Amino acid sequence: RMMLDPNQKLKTFSTGMMAKFKVALNVSRNPELLMLDEPLNGIDMIAREDVTKSIVEGITKESAVIISSHLIEDLEPIADYVLFIKRGQLVVSGQTATFRDQYGKTMSDMYREIYADMRM
Repeated sequence: RMMLDPNQKLKTFSTGMMAKFKVALNVSRNPELLMLDEPLNGIDMIAREDVTKSIVEGITKESAVIISSHLIEDLEPIADYVLFIKRGQLVVSGQTATFRDQYGKTMSDMYREIYADMRM
């Protein structure tokens, strides 16, 4: 799914290819807890879909995945639970479905609202 050439040397990978490789490597280890920090950075839109599908398909029901990301639109469809942390403080958290019902907003809308004052 990741479209990586097994014969290509890592040092020749682009930023996007390296990001895909790191996700594939981590998911392939079947961890109980998978922590990914900005796993979609540097990856084009189509490849981000492949990566998110690979994360979902590569984990077991017993696995927990924690993803830190600014690319909310790409992760919203696969997130079960969301936390918004601002300046080291938890702002809001909850199950994704309940969260949408309670606030009547998408995760992207909430992200924009919470972090609007942090623009440069």
